[in-house]
Amino acid sequence: RVHPERVDLYLSRALLFSQNNLHELATPDYKKAWELLPDETCGMELSANLMMTNDTLGAISVLKTCKNKFPDNENFYKRLSEIYNAIGKPAEALAEYDALLARDSSNFTAYFEKGLVELQQQDTLKAMQSLEHSYALQPTIHSALTLANIYSLRLDPRVLTLCDAVLARDSLTKNTDALFLKGIYFAEKKQFDKANKMFDACINSDWTFTDAYIEKGLVYYEQKKWEEAL
Repeated sequence: RVHPERVDLYLSRALLFSQNNLHELATPDYKKAWELLPDETCGMELSANLMMTNDTLGAISVLKTCKNKFPDNENFYKRLSEIYNAIGKPAEALAEYDALLARDSSNFTAYFEKGLVELQQQDTLKAMQSLEHSYALQPTIHSALTLANIYSLRLDPRVLTLCDAVLARDSLTKNTDALFLKGIYFAEKKQFDKANKMFDACINSDWTFTDAYIEKGLVYYEQKKWEEAL
């Protein structure tokens, strides 16, 4: 070995192994790079490799070390949360987001991702609160639609406000998800004409949107308009 201390060479060879799906062969190089230079890049690369080789505990150990060494790097908190959630430990996953938010309460992405974990756990109330925090901090279309979907299921009229906000920002393409959620709300409220107007708008925007046809058929069925429903 001419350059046994060259971290970049270990990482380069490991990357070649990884690109060819030889993850087990890449592991020693990633570990050596981490041993020589335990920085953020090496830590993230090693933890990813360990997950690819099903060494979940090893990946968690590396990420915990990285989180302690580099507490300002939110990627380690998020990666730990993703792993915990994937292996069926939602409490630990949520704790990572809480730790991240304790450091930065303005992190709208952390609130959003925490809300998704809470949704998976069917804790709708907490999920709604987390998503509301996220949307208040940064009103993205993605967070608006996720929150609007919860409002729609709860027949909360705020779904209309959120969807209108999305449509106002997406006036050219007519966001079909926002139109569809408004249609569902109107249908549940027995406002059938308004519902069908929304479903028609979905179809006009995307004629392959099968759910809009189904919901429109159900509206006609509720009205006993059998032919139109068929």
